[in-house]
Amino acid sequence: MIVEIQVLPLGTGSPSVSEYVAEAVKVLRDKGLNFKVTPMATVFEIDNFSQISDVLDEIRKRMEARGIKRVVFVIRIDYRSDKELKMDRKVESVMKRIRD
Repeated sequence: MIVEIQVLPLGTGSPSVSEYVAEAVKVLRDKGLNFKVTPMATVFEIDNFSQISDVLDEIRKRMEARGIKRVVFVIRIDYRSDKELKMDRKVESVMKRIRD
């Protein structure tokens, strides 16, 4: 399963949110998940839906520890039951078609 997430902390007092995004990405790193940070969101791979809940709860806790009382999570999930999804394979599939 591939998940795309945006973590939008509200009430930071600054238009810059990179320190909060970095903290959210550290959650993925600390959980040993394969992830890729992009300019607008972070994409990561998980095995099951319960892992999403664990990730979100840990991000929420870390935001609260930094004094953030409100966080908007924007999440997209790509799930397939017929085969395992991997970020690199999806990208390579598109790039191969571009090269052809």
